[in-house]
Amino acid sequence: MRKNWLIIGIAMLIAVFAMGAVACDDDDDANGDGAGALVVRITSPENGAEVTSPVTVTIIAEGIAIAPASEGQTGAAHYVVGVDGANGSLIVGEVVGRGQEGEGIYQYAAGSTELELEPGEHTVSVNLADNDDVLTDDALVSVTFTVVE
Repeated sequence: MRKNWLIIGIAMLIAVFAMGAVACDDDDDANGDGAGALVVRITSPENGAEVTSPVTVTIIAEGIAIAPASEGQTGAAHYVVGVDGANGSLIVGEVVGRGQEGEGIYQYAAGSTELELEPGEHTVSVNLADNDDVLTDDALVSVTFTVVE
């Protein structure tokens, strides 16, 4: 009889530790949708780099699907790239207008794009917008570099 209680006690301890491990799982999935934490990075050019034009800007997003707004993919976003502070005037929750490219604002779903920039120092910032072109976040990441001739 004592042996049975010992086995039951050990089984309960194992169950308690297993439940604790599941409850403390640190997978950064705060919202429970399996997406994990939102991370957006500009992988090129590097901060402080000297580059030539056209400048290839490469962006990586984790924790969210990136797709063209025209596809209407639920929960997806696309990049809103601002050059030299152009996206500083954008307001979270408002629509990003089409055709603002002349104002230094570009919208992409691809992971990289080429920008024709004049020689000098430039800053590129990245926001996200949803399928309705509504800005979902303040600038998530930016990089400053110098275009040389």
